[in-house]
Amino acid sequence: HAQLAQSGIHTVFIDEESGANLMARRLSSMGASREAIDGFFHYYPFPGVTVADADALVTFCKELRPALVSFDSLADMLSVSNLDENSASDVTKWMVSVAVRIKQEAGASVVLIDHNSKDVTNVRYSRGSGAKKAKVDGAYYVEKTVDFDEKSVGSIVLRRTKNRAGYLHEVVHYSMGGRDG
Repeated sequence: HAQLAQSGIHTVFIDEESGANLMARRLSSMGASREAIDGFFHYYPFPGVTVADADALVTFCKELRPALVSFDSLADMLSVSNLDENSASDVTKWMVSVAVRIKQEAGASVVLIDHNSKDVTNVRYSRGSGAKKAKVDGAYYVEKTVDFDEKSVGSIVLRRTKNRAGYLHEVVHYSMGGRDG
């Protein structure tokens, strides 16, 4: 989001998890200017967007034409819609009503941040229904490999767990944190 906003490209972040203060610190640490954030990063903390709000959200995205729309977290999005993350039909209802429509009608890439299951050996599926994975085009499991924070640089690795289109890298490494991370 920070790099896109810094490049003058609109993004949308629907946040049911972190809050404005944490998000502001993250964007600042990534070097995004205040002007870029104010003009191109459209942030909505704890909006309680439900399936019933899908038409308004899709219309907003069609008018704004963001390159990226992110939801944090998928479990929270389902919960505010009174949908069960363990129910394939509930997950599919939200995905088709919200995420798929934004992708198809507004042309945005959609990122769904989700949580892994309590079974630490299961990195191929997030918690809840397998429909979460079935409805996405690509998925990565994110693993912190070296600790990082705002002062020290560490690293993460993304391991591909789904690749419908066939062009996603199997493993991607990133440095994170510190003044330049």
